[in-house]
Amino acid sequence: MISEKIKQELQSAKQKKLDPLPADLEIETLEFFDQFGIMGGYTPLGSFELERSTNSTLEFIAVYVNGLLAYFLDKPGTNETVLFDRLQNLKNRGILDLIGG
Repeated sequence: MISEKIKQELQSAKQKKLDPLPADLEIETLEFFDQFGIMGGYTPLGSFELERSTNSTLEFIAVYVNGLLAYFLDKPGTNETVLFDRLQNLKNRGILDLIGG
């Protein structure tokens, strides 16, 4: 299941204590996932967004930059907690504006 894979990757990334991504990083792909799979993203070919039922409660939002886990928000909207964040240097580029971060 996609959510288990992402959560395993989160644990691994937290253990490695990775540095923030560089401010001048060239972003080739940006992908947003929840427990159901990919929500949307940006690629060199354009952007895309998949519809979700308005009845769905999100367990998490994971953001991948160039294929690397860069941000993980637990329980978005209700008692949300950022569990992983490598986007500190990229926040002025508006990456998290799409999820209200």
